[in-house]
Amino acid sequence: MFKDCVATLNIGTADLTLSVAERSVNGAFYFRALESVKYYPYYDGEFHDINELESKISKLFTDVVNNSDISKITTVYVGVPGEFSKVLSKNYKITFGKVKKLQEADVQYLYETAYQDDDTEYKLVNRSANYFVVDNYKTHEPIGKKATSLASRVSYGFVINHFVEVINAILKKIGVTDIKYILQDYADTRYLFTISERDACKLLINVGYSTSSLSIVCGDGLLHSKSFAVGGGMISAYLAEGLGCDFGVAEELKNKLNLGLKDRAGANYLVAHSDLGEFTFSRNESNKIAKEVLDKISENCDVAVSSCTYKVPSDIEVAFTGEGICSVRGAVEYIATRLGVFPNVVAPKVPHYNKPNFTSRLALIDTALDLAKNKLFFTQLT
Repeated sequence: MFKDCVATLNIGTADLTLSVAERSVNGAFYFRALESVKYYPYYDGEFHDINELESKISKLFTDVVNNSDISKITTVYVGVPGEFSKVLSKNYKITFGKVKKLQEADVQYLYETAYQDDDTEYKLVNRSANYFVVDNYKTHEPIGKKATSLASRVSYGFVINHFVEVINAILKKIGVTDIKYILQDYADTRYLFTISERDACKLLINVGYSTSSLSIVCGDGLLHSKSFAVGGGMISAYLAEGLGCDFGVAEELKNKLNLGLKDRAGANYLVAHSDLGEFTFSRNESNKIAKEVLDKISENCDVAVSSCTYKVPSDIEVAFTGEGICSVRGAVEYIATRLGVFPNVVAPKVPHYNKPNFTSRLALIDTALDLAKNKLFFTQLT
């Protein structure tokens, strides 16, 4: 492996992506290798076909070796989708009895004594702080400050055991000996928002192809994360069923939709499929079907927010990203109206990758690079 590179495995809602990258100028990345492959994705917390998953991941590693000057990958950072993770955030305080200069050991002690969770179905993989309070002073960097007490709202990230077992087994067969896990929702929010934006709390709705997730970030950690099995691919499925067409044709139709247009009798969408020919579909009927899926996404977002034990600010800013609906004209605006928020779409600020569908893979690389360089106040557990 190259000294300044990291290898990341992004387990997306439609694709698997293996990247070997280092940081370039202006927040961009230089890719030593980048391979992506379609697969039958997970759904409702389960992989559809583990044998296919193993085959596709193995192919990625083979393609990287064949198409680059990289001969072997032994360390990989794996992004954990929201469907396989959970977040616990809680307040905790320790006192010292006298003034002392805070050290990293004090922060680690706070993390360890605050942690209480007996859910054996999940594995604790990392922990971070939403913020620290040194005596009465709020900060992100407590080490070196003098105080009689240290408090924090601590965010713990968990991965379901089954996910770890499956991915570990696959990667170890390939020869990967060091496997590190990063909650994808954590990486996404950290990458898309500045620290000042995160301090004010931000809510990110990442609508994927097969599943979606809603995350609330504060400071350096997640306050809440919830995933649900509804994504942009369901629009195609509903169109295919409702209009009686091939799924591939429905995918093409989804790309033609404009949900911002008013209903008009006789208006149609013309779809040209490379193999099956041309088709005409009612614009009103097509838009109505697509909005049924967007209604489901909106309803799930409401449920996700209501399940948060932290009091969410009423004026919290909401942002949308992901590959599921951001490219469908009028889709984000429709959901935003349903939720009563501004339709703010966020994406990587990187040339050639400045689209919402690249968010997760670039966010994972960015977080992995900072972890490798110890630039995060973030504890990775094995």
